[in-house]
Amino acid sequence: MVDINTAVATPPQTTRTALEHAKQGVQKNEQAFTKAANDIIESFSRAANEVSAATEQSTERPAATEVPPTDERTASSASGADITRAVVDAKVAETAYKANLETIKAVGEMEKEIVDVLA
Repeated sequence: MVDINTAVATPPQTTRTALEHAKQGVQKNEQAFTKAANDIIESFSRAANEVSAATEQSTERPAATEVPPTDERTASSASGADITRAVVDAKVAETAYKANLETIKAVGEMEKEIVDVLA
């Protein structure tokens, strides 16, 4: 028979490894989510600056020799793509974070069941 104190004091290698991987995953996902959130903020800031610059340009009358500004749709679609990608990255990080938390929860439940069986 297995001594309960020994079983609890030294968890199986697979349990320890699963917890370590899940913990690292949670930390990695937190960083990825934070980066994605910062990317969203930067994308909105760039878009706001583009709108502000376009507004200032539209109030000034261009000289006859001036080259017209680049197509604003191209600039805004690039910003839109950045925002979309950042939102998707944030959602993926959130989903992975939740999955890693579920892994930690499952390992805890498995350890509890082992202790119950040994008791």
